[in-house]
Amino acid sequence: MASAGAGAPATFGAWDYGVFALMLLVSTGIGLWVGLARGGQRSAEDFFTGGRRLTALPVGLSLSASFMSAVQVLGVPSEAYRYGLKFLWMCLGQLLNSLLTAAFYLPVFYRLGLTSTYQYLELRFSRTVQLCGTLQYLVATVLYTGIVIYAPALILNQVTGLDIWASLLSTGAICTFYTTVGGMKAVIWTDVFQVVVMLAGFCVVLVRGTMLVGGPRQVFKLAQNHSRINLMDFDPDPRSRYTFWTFVVGGTLVWLSMYGVNQAQVQRYVACHTEKQAKLALLINQVGLFLIVSTAAGCGIVMFTFYMDCDPILTGRISAPDQYMPLLVLDIFRNLPGVPGLFLACAYSGTLRMDPDRPTLADSFYAISYLYYGALGTLSTVLCGALISYLTGPTKRSALGPGLLWWDLTWQTASVVPKEEMSSQDDSLVKGAEELPPRAKRPSNILPTNEDQLLFLRQKEVNGTGSGSWNPSSGHEGGLDLRETDL
Repeated sequence: MASAGAGAPATFGAWDYGVFALMLLVSTGIGLWVGLARGGQRSAEDFFTGGRRLTALPVGLSLSASFMSAVQVLGVPSEAYRYGLKFLWMCLGQLLNSLLTAAFYLPVFYRLGLTSTYQYLELRFSRTVQLCGTLQYLVATVLYTGIVIYAPALILNQVTGLDIWASLLSTGAICTFYTTVGGMKAVIWTDVFQVVVMLAGFCVVLVRGTMLVGGPRQVFKLAQNHSRINLMDFDPDPRSRYTFWTFVVGGTLVWLSMYGVNQAQVQRYVACHTEKQAKLALLINQVGLFLIVSTAAGCGIVMFTFYMDCDPILTGRISAPDQYMPLLVLDIFRNLPGVPGLFLACAYSGTLRMDPDRPTLADSFYAISYLYYGALGTLSTVLCGALISYLTGPTKRSALGPGLLWWDLTWQTASVVPKEEMSSQDDSLVKGAEELPPRAKRPSNILPTNEDQLLFLRQKEVNGTGSGSWNPSSGHEGGLDLRETDL
């Protein structure tokens, strides 16, 4: 099947470079358009959360794109090529993560009106904990971003001959530019465009490869005969590379850390206009993730049937598993100018010439990520947290503000009103009680700007008893006050 690649080496042409350049121009243009439209970013709220006016569809697609880097674009097809379709169980772990996030994490962050998850650490614990969490996130993000940017920059260097430092700087400059100019709205709409490009790249590879092999039935038959249709693997051994349990249990915990409390995701779904839209965005995100992972895994199966008689690594055409996908693109689209450029635009992963000294980025990443050491690391983290909690003792509820615990949300709700809607009302209505004009009443559906006095619906201030007093909410009816409960 791989005879298509036996001729002269494939090269990138003007169409390929044009398609790739178009992707960069569109990404930059989105940032400019969002940044200059309607007066640009008029406040910090507009910059960090888009004014909390975004709808579910773009936010959901942006959530899907957040952690789909070049490592995944190269790694998922390679893993499916070598280990079969059981990688699709990851989608079930992602679904469970989305449901848990929508039920327990999203309501807390959204109703508190926070911009950063680390604001919550200060409200719930202390300033010291907030600083420690922020520092940890910065270090982790720097390390992760270095890997994510280095992989496509290295391949772009091989494709175009552009110096690797120039690739790194140009990629970083473009991302920094449209983010700085357009803020969160530019990031989200650029993510939407990039998800479309990513899916388009996978789909054209999937369709073209299937046609060359002999159709869907032939692909399925060959894959099944060589044990690549292997979803029914329920081995409980945590040392196994992939099983149902490693993806559903371990995968759920991994993705929950990304979607439940990771700043990159929380800042996206709190930008939605309503909490209902934010929850819908999580479900749309799940659909987007399923499409990306399933098409990527499908490309891996098609790639296996295409190269089953002459593995490119065994024949010396490539030296690392993460080079399978770029080689397939060049082999099956050698006579279709522009399509390899589309895949390069998708993930910076089209390759002109395979370098035998290039590090096996995707292979090393997945080999480390899915060993049982990850499960041991998670377990040790939980045990350390439980030990510290036991040694420091319980926290009194009176020491916490309302809404900081998810179980409070069964009787306490709050609304976060977009800045534009708030500006249509009297500005004095969102200030302290001492600044209200005579006979004016504070609207019950707006949070005050003072974060130390979070006001929830159905908690009314009592006139004449001080600005800090309030009537019990429905959760405190009958004189029962749960604020002194140990946590």
